[in-house]
Amino acid sequence: LVDIGIKEIEIGFPSASETEYEICRELIEGGHIPDDVTIQVLVQAREHLIKKTFEAIKGAKNVILHFYNSTSTLQRKVVFHMDTDGITKIATDAADLIYEMSRPLIEEGMNLRFEYSPESFMGTEMDYAVEICQAVLDHLHATPDNKIILNLPTTVEKCMPNQFADMLFVRHDHAALVALLLEQIELARGQLTDFNAEFVQRFALKAIGASRIVHVIFPPYRFMCSSMKSATRRPCSSAPCSL
Repeated sequence: LVDIGIKEIEIGFPSASETEYEICRELIEGGHIPDDVTIQVLVQAREHLIKKTFEAIKGAKNVILHFYNSTSTLQRKVVFHMDTDGITKIATDAADLIYEMSRPLIEEGMNLRFEYSPESFMGTEMDYAVEICQAVLDHLHATPDNKIILNLPTTVEKCMPNQFADMLFVRHDHAALVALLLEQIELARGQLTDFNAEFVQRFALKAIGASRIVHVIFPPYRFMCSSMKSATRRPCSSAPCSL
């Protein structure tokens, strides 16, 4: 990836296992990361995992710390047994801890940026997606000079690309999600499954002023539903299917 000019590379989830932690440490301590390359690490919004992640990135020059928690109606009910206030507190507590732990590293010269994902964004009510993203921005002290990346995941597509675009354009009393402090956020995208989806979604993001769009590449999942007409079925790949 470095050889072909990629400047931002997600290197893993260092708090998930000792193996991923050691890989992160070797990349940093072994001097394998060029000065003009930013590494990105992923972590759940959980205190002990966040602390482990900060241990993993010590000594790196340029880092994006990407944290997330699930926000969908289904997972709030089935997994967390919480209302929206409880889910928001998970996110803001994580944001507070990350902001606090980042201060010494930034003072030492690390270029450390933050990214937040309302995981399962596609299953989250629009009003609540706005609310939790706004809360995280506030707790990370986002400003026009201190921008935060908001990742709006569509890892498992639940609608047509024009519907996703509507989620960005749609006007509520508070306006669209991405009208939320446009000067303070950047937007990253989740999986895009075909050219038409990519075209519509990128067009939508550009139109509302996103300053950068990241195309995250996941394994080529292709879903096939038995209720679909055979002529419109898409063949499954060798990757495991979640449907």
